[in-house]
Amino acid sequence: MLNDIFSVQNSEGGVHFLLNRLASKGIDAYEMIRQNVMRSRVIGTDETGVKINGKKYWFWTWQNERATYIAASANRGTTTINETTNYVYAGTFHGVFISTNNGTSWTKVNNGLPKYPYVLSIAISGSNIFVGTEVGVFLSTI
Repeated sequence: MLNDIFSVQNSEGGVHFLLNRLASKGIDAYEMIRQNVMRSRVIGTDETGVKINGKKYWFWTWQNERATYIAASANRGTTTINETTNYVYAGTFHGVFISTNNGTSWTKVNNGLPKYPYVLSIAISGSNIFVGTEVGVFLSTI
């Protein structure tokens, strides 16, 4: 296409070189986005599967009202979360747990929840934890 439009010859290797060079220039901005999102009182997160060079990877997103941080990972589990943020929340058959040290230790935060909550979803806003269960939505606090 470059040749057709601009009469510029380029190889696949040349395109890879230019993309890698461009990516290296954005590392500082990428870290600023991560820090901006992680300092937010409310953070949304999600992941989706993607193939990279024929192998299964996951694109993780963390977002606030101003920015979205995206990270590619070969891991769909807590490893990626731990590498990105110090706070980890886990919804289980026995309620909600929080770790403030990348999963080294966990604290149960089930106040306001049924005795055996089967947690389906979690939303965090400040010290409030909104917990979706199979019997309704409940509010717990940190």
